[in-house]
Amino acid sequence: MKGFASAGGASYGGNIGVTAVPEPETYAMLLAGLGLMGAIARRRNNKAA
Repeated sequence: MKGFASAGGASYGGNIGVTAVPEPETYAMLLAGLGLMGAIARRRNNKAA
């Protein structure tokens, strides 16, 4: 995004970086998926032992 500001006869221009901020649900889904993968891996290891 480009930014431009003018104040009192002076002008300032530049690039403004905008980053996407993940929703809280994204973190919840990530943790749930990792937990599920860990549970599956643990069950597989217990069956083999």
